[in-house]
Amino acid sequence: MELGHYLVIWVANGAIPLGVTLLFLIDHVIQWLIKWRKDGVI
Repeated sequence: MELGHYLVIWVANGAIPLGVTLLFLIDHVIQWLIKWRKDGVI
């Protein structure tokens, strides 16, 4: 069952960077929204 072991590693390697990227994107979007609210864009 080597394939299952590699699959777990592959998923972990893909999911962790994706999760970090999503957190960064969400954080930036929230900051932009706050900035736009202050500037009166929204």
